[in-house]
Amino acid sequence: MKRRKWILVALTAIWSLGVQGETTSITSPDGIDIAAVQEAIEAAGARWSAAESRISRLPREQRIARLGLRSDRGVTAASGSDPAEVFTFDSRLALPSSFDWRARAAVTPVKDQGQCGSCWAFSIIGAFESAAIIQAERWSNRAPLSRSAYRPGDESEQYLVSFDTGNAGCDGGQMRIAAEFLKSRGSISETCLPYRADDLALAACHRENRELLRLLRWSNVPHDLDLLKAAVYRGPVAVGFLVYEDFFSYESGVYSHTGSPDETPTGGHGVLVVGWNDDEEYFIVKNSWDTDWGEEGYFRIAYSQMWNGVEFGGLEASVLPVGPVR
Repeated sequence: MKRRKWILVALTAIWSLGVQGETTSITSPDGIDIAAVQEAIEAAGARWSAAESRISRLPREQRIARLGLRSDRGVTAASGSDPAEVFTFDSRLALPSSFDWRARAAVTPVKDQGQCGSCWAFSIIGAFESAAIIQAERWSNRAPLSRSAYRPGDESEQYLVSFDTGNAGCDGGQMRIAAEFLKSRGSISETCLPYRADDLALAACHRENRELLRLLRWSNVPHDLDLLKAAVYRGPVAVGFLVYEDFFSYESGVYSHTGSPDETPTGGHGVLVVGWNDDEEYFIVKNSWDTDWGEEGYFRIAYSQMWNGVEFGGLEASVLPVGPVR
């Protein structure tokens, strides 16, 4: 009887250690100190708030895996040269003081890239999807035969992650190289090749060749506030920036980096600019960390973050699909 009692005590102790071990793995010891981040926000007078989330609780290594944009400074596109087109606009064009493509139903739902450094694919596919939607709207009053060339909808990020050999799949990539892939090979639907958060080159559906949509041309957008806004006015733009630890804990508001000036960024990230607001001086940006992060998957970022260590829109040349898509 006494022996049975000690066995039960031992089993209870082992079970208790197991539960504690599970808790430790869920809330990582190198998770972000939210209180410290919020204190820094308040000390800097910044306009955003931090909160614990599924992303901020990840171990640091897994947080970094949510990035994946490789800097293209000094690097040319996959074809060996930059595209001939650099985005310009007539300075006499009067841009509105605020604009948001979501209000025009031209932005697809927020997605989740998972534990794969595929932000570059989500960024450029988001721009591509919006370009197709905008093209379809512009063709809506024309002949049905013309409209049949456009299929706005949910495109496959996995197609890029698995088959764009100019990039490195879950180990990262560049939107400019991905744009060249969309020109040369095209895109297929999400239903034809669903996202798996890996970079295995598994076959797409049997209708792959019939589904292909190609981007006919694309533009580099110089690192300039007015040019970026003018580009977004034509369609959502894929951009890159440097991510610091505090960004992972973003909950709401207008983000600006509040860490030490000599802090090292954790990596580059590709996202999609869908709008702006001049009165409060911010861009509206779609992320790829699902809807339980930030403002239902979006964040707002101050214009000032273009010219500091965050380098918003400057880590990689912004990419504007200028179409048409067909």
